[in-house]
Amino acid sequence: MTDKRGADATQRIITVLQVLADHPVRGVDVTELLTRVGSYGGNHEGQKDSLSRDLKHLRKAGFEIENVAGEGEDARYVVRPGDDKVRLAFTKEQVFELQRAAVLVGVDRLATLSGGVPRADSGASVPIIDAVQIPDGLGEVQRAVATRAVVKFDYSGRPRTIHPYGLRMAPRGWVLEGWEAESESAKIFSLQKMADVRIGRPGTASPPERSTRPTLDPLRFLLDDPADAILQVPQRFRPEVDAALHLPQLAEPAEDVAGEATELLHYRVTNHTNFLVRLLRLDERVVLLGGDAMRAALQRMLTKLAEVE
Repeated sequence: MTDKRGADATQRIITVLQVLADHPVRGVDVTELLTRVGSYGGNHEGQKDSLSRDLKHLRKAGFEIENVAGEGEDARYVVRPGDDKVRLAFTKEQVFELQRAAVLVGVDRLATLSGGVPRADSGASVPIIDAVQIPDGLGEVQRAVATRAVVKFDYSGRPRTIHPYGLRMAPRGWVLEGWEAESESAKIFSLQKMADVRIGRPGTASPPERSTRPTLDPLRFLLDDPADAILQVPQRFRPEVDAALHLPQLAEPAEDVAGEATELLHYRVTNHTNFLVRLLRLDERVVLLGGDAMRAALQRMLTKLAEVE
């Protein structure tokens, strides 16, 4: 898994490519490009240096980006349609991100370059993005994530206001992660189910809260290999669950149970025993629906408890 800095850099490169693709004839001058991308820090010269590095990465990936400015003028960049001979000296994750960028800018040939052919050095097939999985409004939502803009849409019959954290490909398709203003909780939404999508002005979304202080809570200790756990929780029990397990990485609406609204809470667990003990204390307030490793660990724990005389 890439860290936050790597994810931000990838998102920024995707945005650069998208802005250039929006102006295939005239191109975009360096000042406008920096403004449109909006995520470069530092002074103007430092921003230009960072942009140059991003353009270098794109050129190495096989995109033909040309400076068409006249002598003595500020740089103006145009992305040219090329022969798509993208070098394959990338990790599987890097190839995926390049394919994702290609989808967003309409370079539909890039996603089939590898044709699922295994890389010689790893034996792994690169992920291929199926065009059927590309929902309407993907580009707009990506812009909102890149420019930290609030996203508004209708979902499951209700209006939602989301401060986006990120956009990613999941087994069920593209999903948006963010903080929902209405419920004041982190949630995940399928783009396929989003209707009437509108995005706000750049900078209108609040950044995710991330604690940088060290913790003495055993639940946060890195004792075990990270494992996923998905809990189904009635909404009336959310405060108790949050108090016991902290806020989940993601939350999403789930089907009603006996007429009561529920949510699916996604956790990344690094202290399995402590998590399961707290889970047992919550009793019937939660159901462990997903996470094979955690379900197996819970079964082993219950079996041992049953064997105690």
